[in-house]
Amino acid sequence: MKNRNYVLFVLPAMALVAFVSIVPLISLLYISLTENGSFTLANYVRTISRPSNLKVIVDTFFMSALVTVFSALAGYIVAYFIYKAKPAMQALLFALVLLPFWTSALVRTYSWVVLLQRQGIVNDSLQFLGLASEPIGLVFNFTGAIIGMVHVTLPLFVLPLYSAMKSIDTNCMRAARSLGANDVEVFWGVFFPLTVPAVMAGALMVFVFSLGFYATPQILGGGNVVNIAMKIQQSVTTYPDWPTAACMGIILLLLTGLFLVVSSLAKRTQLFFKRMRLPAHV
Repeated sequence: MKNRNYVLFVLPAMALVAFVSIVPLISLLYISLTENGSFTLANYVRTISRPSNLKVIVDTFFMSALVTVFSALAGYIVAYFIYKAKPAMQALLFALVLLPFWTSALVRTYSWVVLLQRQGIVNDSLQFLGLASEPIGLVFNFTGAIIGMVHVTLPLFVLPLYSAMKSIDTNCMRAARSLGANDVEVFWGVFFPLTVPAVMAGALMVFVFSLGFYATPQILGGGNVVNIAMKIQQSVTTYPDWPTAACMGIILLLLTGLFLVVSSLAKRTQLFFKRMRLPAHV
């Protein structure tokens, strides 16, 4: 009886989630698979056969991979610094890391425009320090889009990684030091391997999240950067071409799902071989 009441209680919420997620997806799939009221794959063939569309798909995954790499490099340093900081400093550092989530997407994006423009703080500082003789193009291009995307995705990497660092048993490091290992050997031989699962999880979240970016690369790219989300928007509002937009959306969904499945299989395979190497318990 209690289980039945629980189901009835959550049923409205489940129905709402199904309506706002599954129904639009079905509509998108219907548009991509029909032409003049009949079922066809011509829309997909036409979409994939266009070199410009293939370039957009490749560029989207390349940008996401690049954002993932930079987020991982910067995020590991930030997470480790927070891990080593005192409790009072940790609160301040966490606030700075979470700042992108507390501000509007347009506010943080246009803030980067102010910072990175040719007469912005970054260029003025580089010229003042003698690191650049003239302003560098850091915004309204590929570089600006990557910088803005890394800024937004950094918390997605830092938070799970910091949680994993906090859960590491410090006795492992003490044991390594007692056996004669120095700080560098302790870090790379003990600490870093224990954080690899969190690194992989954070990288996966950043990569998937980056695939759907729109506002940040649209503004900071200045029209010189086009990803799948921007291509869908152009197909709907500029041309308009709903079948192409629907096909691009479904292709992005399928490629993302394929990437998640491959990642899951790789992780399971790794765990399987790891267990095979473990000695049997007597």
